[in-house]
Amino acid sequence: MLLLFQAGYYFLDYYLLPIGPQLELNADLQAQIDSLKGVQEDEKRTAFSIDPTNISDYRGYLLGMSPKEIDRLHRVREKGKRIQSPAEFQKVTGISDSLLQVISPVLRFSVVKKS
Repeated sequence: MLLLFQAGYYFLDYYLLPIGPQLELNADLQAQIDSLKGVQEDEKRTAFSIDPTNISDYRGYLLGMSPKEIDRLHRVREKGKRIQSPAEFQKVTGISDSLLQVISPVLRFSVVKKS
């Protein structure tokens, strides 16, 4: 009797339940979930801002900077200078144009007014 019920369960599950529409529905839902994940990742990237003069080694690594670029930035900071623009940041660190384009939305440049 137990074997009969188990065989019936597998028969119903495998042959009678529609699999195709469920897979299509799941694919559509998965596409929506993936698009929402992309939106959330974009929001995460722009949710914070960083003063480029005070970038730590760890934060520089997360931004995709090489250790040499981070060291150049630290030397400027040790001299007491502040970075005022994206072009100056690129000149000081030597980062590529593509990396500057990626990380520039999270960089916050504070303009120091000279009296």
